[in-house]
Amino acid sequence: AERKILQLRLAKQFGLLIPKTIITNSSLKADEFLKSNNSSIIKPVSNGLQVLTDKTYSIYTSEIKSTFFESYEREFTFDTPILLQEKLQNKFDIRVIIIGQTVFSVSINKLDKNEVDWRKPEIEKEYSLIQLPKTLEKSLILYHKHLNLVYSAIDLIQTVDNQFVFLEINPVGEWVWLENELGLNISEKLIKETL
Repeated sequence: AERKILQLRLAKQFGLLIPKTIITNSSLKADEFLKSNNSSIIKPVSNGLQVLTDKTYSIYTSEIKSTFFESYEREFTFDTPILLQEKLQNKFDIRVIIIGQTVFSVSINKLDKNEVDWRKPEIEKEYSLIQLPKTLEKSLILYHKHLNLVYSAIDLIQTVDNQFVFLEINPVGEWVWLENELGLNISEKLIKETL
């Protein structure tokens, strides 16, 4: 469930909208993709937590300039693939926690709309509980069940034209801060679901 390529393919199968995406190790294909979008982001193909011998750090989703690959005079093949996506204008980021059939949906409002990744600790944000459309909730629960998960944290965005777009699913995504911010009973539901 951690593999982003599988996540995106399954999201489409369950009727979820996803951003335009390319995973490539070709500088030419990457350059073409960036130039075909108004704005794009780059993110890790798998887990963004990097553990080295002497330190641990996170790689966050970041905006990438459309001219980034212009300095490559010929096609260059990267050692590892990169994941690029169209950057969508969003009203809100949304974290959806699913435990069994229970769904907690939280809107995350970044106070600086130019910021891309709300997970950065220094980003100021506000949280509020929201109700997703029932058809979307149902699709997310089916997706969650298809992966045989007891718990999942799903990241969506709500675009400025009120579309809900799937970004990724985290089978071990964090939740305690939402209990603290909004008084949700996620831990209690998780304990009951696993007993």
